[in-house]
Amino acid sequence: MATLVLSTVGRIFGGPFGGAAGAIVGQFVDQKIFGAGKAKEAPRLKELDVQTSSYGTSIPAIFGRMRVAGTVIWSTDLIETRTSQSGGKGRPSTNIYSYSVNLAVTLSSRAIKSIGRIWADGNLLRGTAGDLKVETQFRFYAGLHDQVADPIMVSALGQGRCSAHRGLAYVVFENLQLADFGNRIPQLTFEIYERDGSVSISEIFSAASNGVVQGQSFETLVGFALDGDSIKAALSPLVDFCPITIAPAENGLALKDLSSERVPMIAEAISFGNGQETGAFQERIQRGAQLPGQLSCRYYEPTRDFQLGLQTSERPGSGNAVLEVDFPAAIEAAAAKRFADLKLLDIQRARIGIEGYAHASSQIFAPGDLVTLPERPGEFRIIETEFYEGYQKLSGRRAARAFDLESTLASPGIGNTADEVFPGITHIELLDLPAIGGGMSDNPAVVVAAAGGESGWRGAALYLRQGSHLTEIGVATVPATMGQLTKHLCRHNPQLVDNENTIEIQLLHDQASLPSGTGDPLSFDAPIVSIGDELIRYGIATETGNNIWQIKSLLRGTFGTVKLVGDHASGETVVVIDKETLLPVAVDHLPVGAHLIVEASGLGDGEPVVAERQLRKLALTPRTPVHGKAEVLANGDLHLSWVRLPRVDLGWRDFVDQSIVEDAELYVIEFYVDNIPIVTRQSALPALSIPASEWAAWGASANLNLGVKIVQVGRHYRSEALEISVSL
Repeated sequence: MATLVLSTVGRIFGGPFGGAAGAIVGQFVDQKIFGAGKAKEAPRLKELDVQTSSYGTSIPAIFGRMRVAGTVIWSTDLIETRTSQSGGKGRPSTNIYSYSVNLAVTLSSRAIKSIGRIWADGNLLRGTAGDLKVETQFRFYAGLHDQVADPIMVSALGQGRCSAHRGLAYVVFENLQLADFGNRIPQLTFEIYERDGSVSISEIFSAASNGVVQGQSFETLVGFALDGDSIKAALSPLVDFCPITIAPAENGLALKDLSSERVPMIAEAISFGNGQETGAFQERIQRGAQLPGQLSCRYYEPTRDFQLGLQTSERPGSGNAVLEVDFPAAIEAAAAKRFADLKLLDIQRARIGIEGYAHASSQIFAPGDLVTLPERPGEFRIIETEFYEGYQKLSGRRAARAFDLESTLASPGIGNTADEVFPGITHIELLDLPAIGGGMSDNPAVVVAAAGGESGWRGAALYLRQGSHLTEIGVATVPATMGQLTKHLCRHNPQLVDNENTIEIQLLHDQASLPSGTGDPLSFDAPIVSIGDELIRYGIATETGNNIWQIKSLLRGTFGTVKLVGDHASGETVVVIDKETLLPVAVDHLPVGAHLIVEASGLGDGEPVVAERQLRKLALTPRTPVHGKAEVLANGDLHLSWVRLPRVDLGWRDFVDQSIVEDAELYVIEFYVDNIPIVTRQSALPALSIPASEWAAWGASANLNLGVKIVQVGRHYRSEALEISVSL
């Protein structure tokens, strides 16, 4: 007598579909075809989520499209970079430290086609368009057998000691900036394309078994990671859960879909002549209360960035037990639900077992065969065959077929997927600001406002260009609030609050917003915007939709920008003045009038973005005097007066003049006749008197216009001139 058994592993309710079934998990197949050895339980879902770097870690073979963590196969220590940022005249410089790393991560033990998205700590590091969200150099090796060693690894390990890792797909990150990850290597996961489209289950079995398992399955998966200490362990999740069957064949193993098998009928059972007739096949029925009434399957859901999906199948008439299954594959929701429904149906049908004898002369049945019996409904899977001389003893269980279920509808659910954001092109504006903060300073307030055209902008490196030389300014990481005027802004009297005009601004993207305002542009903390170098305080800002904001209640020409009050055309750049978002530029060494060029390079910039302007150092320049008056007194003397404006606003106190700020109060007054300078005078007070005899000696005569220009002399520079015309 010889016996063949379709063995089951780790399942109470066996059956070829209910458990890790078939000759593929039978001892004789493990020994003969796949080789002996201690089997490891097949990979479960959580194992694919954790990036490892341990020696001896298995590297999965990827089929289709999957998201995997990979294994770090090489890494440098953290690389520290120090840059020194000047604090300006009289202030110490600041050392800024940044950290990066070089590392290689292997992804698949078989060749793959491409890399899609990359996640770092759950956030996108590389988008669907291949755009990197963090500064790094990225290289991909597909696992071809002629690939060369990576140059950064060769430079670190040596030419003769660095493997090209042929046959392994891996990636290399060079100078991966770690500021966004707490200066540590983040948890990386990768979307891997071994091919375009789905992968058939039969192809996975054929490749994994080196052709031992043959057959055509029409069942497909989005992706699968073949992993385990043995082929048995690696393939058991597919045998365990998919609607397929595997049975011994002449030259190996045969794989079939449950819906495609030919189903022969077993002839009438044998009746022995010894007086003990068996009659028909005997039936054994397991108690229904012992069967699960619900099955929950966890899998990787591709429509939700391969996060865990859950599909549940319920069937009435069974017990209250819940069977939980982990299926470590990427599969569409409807397919996962269909597989779960079929598995639960197969488990429940397998409660009906049969046993009997049949002739062996015309039909030979092997474990895994699907058969029907005379006068008995349904189909049965043979699980054990005992061969005797002339007949065979068969044991089987009731089986489910794929067409036993109607089409299945399922939802992938709602997941917390990483948003696909793009950095966009960097926008920069170079501003030469007057003293705004209210503090005493001997440093120019030249700043760069930088932001991205999309919400995914993560910063840009800024450089000051002087000829062919580039000086690093720093990295702008906090985006400035910027936009453009969408309609013309008319001039207005700067002495009055402008309630007539409305500033309409379109910001760079829908995630940007303006400070709402205090309601009063005269308040000390009213927001400030720069338009064409005119500084405007405002009271109210409201969003109207499509990234467009309206600003009302305006105070024009603030902080000494009165001369810049005027008409501003649609399209002019608007920048919110916020010291937290503006990066200072050290220009102490450059003279007033120098041509400034600043370049910015961000992740979304194909070429550096350039901003230019002429240096004025307004923060160090006294403001133009105001309220100039000139009159000829009754005695013929010429009397001039004006009001000074300090370049630093230290706050308004009633009946107290603003602090002079400069080393001394000094004015230069120039007199002109027909635009020709004739006399220059100085004054330590905001007033000057010229006796009649003196100005008459200048050659000025009655009925002549005398021009006067008044300039305040500051610690560093002179103000622009206040011009007065005097009719003599």
